Amino acid sequence: MRVPGRAAAATARFLQRHWLAGLYVLVAVGVAVQRLVLHKQNVFRIFTSAFHNLLAGRNIYAAHPDQYFDFFRYTPIAALAFGPFAVVPEWLGLAAWNSVNALALYWAVRQLLPRAQAQLVLLLVMGDLARTMQSCQSNGVVTALMIAAFVAYAADRPLRGAFAVAGGAGIKIFPVGAALFALLRRDRWRALGMVAASVAVLALLPAVFIGPRDLVLQYARWAAQEHAETFKPMYSVMDLLDAWTGYYGPRLPIQVFGLIVLLLPVALRRTARDEASWQLTLLCSLLVFSVLFNYGAEPPSFVISTTGIAVWYAAGRRTKLQGVLLGLTLALVTGEGLGIWPQVIRHAWMDASRIRVIPVVAAWIAMQWDLLGWRRAPAPALVELEAVPEEPALAPEVA
Repeated sequence: MRVPGRAAAATARFLQRHWLAGLYVLVAVGVAVQRLVLHKQNVFRIFTSAFHNLLAGRNIYAAHPDQYFDFFRYTPIAALAFGPFAVVPEWLGLAAWNSVNALALYWAVRQLLPRAQAQLVLLLVMGDLARTMQSCQSNGVVTALMIAAFVAYAADRPLRGAFAVAGGAGIKIFPVGAALFALLRRDRWRALGMVAASVAVLALLPAVFIGPRDLVLQYARWAAQEHAETFKPMYSVMDLLDAWTGYYGPRLPIQVFGLIVLLLPVALRRTARDEASWQLTLLCSLLVFSVLFNYGAEPPSFVISTTGIAVWYAAGRRTKLQGVLLGLTLALVTGEGLGIWPQVIRHAWMDASRIRVIPVVAAWIAMQWDLLGWRRAPAPALVELEAVPEEPALAPEVA
């Protein structure tokens, strides 16, 4: 009679420990059922059709109205990677795709933070994750890969970090920014070399299936499409300027300015680079930056920035300012994405004014302020570490 008792106790412990993972899977499957019932899985069909079109030698960036509406906007690597979800029945593929997005983010956050902090973050971002899964998009996986790169470099596993960076960049362009944490390493050139090699390997992988000539042609089409959509109305800092000032100029100067602001603490706070809390704040800033200065950012993309803000709050000092900015993000970003605001307010005021961008910009500025050290208040453990004399190996490096 003891064996069933032990089994029940083990099951109870497992459920108690992993209940949030189960909840994430339930949300993922529930959203998949919702999309299938409402016949709103067009984005998923874009992805699966891209895989079949790639292998068939067709232009994956052309319109295929017999298969789906709109266009495929990801890289040929992403089209190939979608194979496992494209060769099974649509209901199974969509449920599996949503589950991969949910569990990837769950795993990454659990690797990043202690259990209590991780659970808080996962609860805070669940709404935005559900929103991105409703659009059948890849933002959960992209966020997870950026966090995985940070975790790998922090654990002194540069090769694993390189493949995480390459995997994210193989889906969208901006996750290559996670290579910043390779740059902060003492063996930065070796680590960056691994990133370059990993990106090259993944970029050339589709040639095994379609040949080098067709792959070059697909990349050329992808680049042309990216250039053509630079000024498409979305939800970035550039779009906020468009709505508020009427500025419709080039995007690149604004993106370069944002990159300079992002990297300014890296250049000025060299003595802080080895501090775990400082690096974690830099990760949060990078996640938020990746949405704010991405000319292709749309509402489902904001799970990336919400994750950065939630981690910044959960793992930080939880000041009143952090609480206010988190609350505004949940109200104006998560709440708007889940439809809690009346439609007339969303379309006539919030969308037209790009309101959802404002709390994210404010949180990013506060993060940069923290990174520059003007608002820094070290935790007791960090105070003790700073009292220990510096070893010769930790002497300032030559940039």
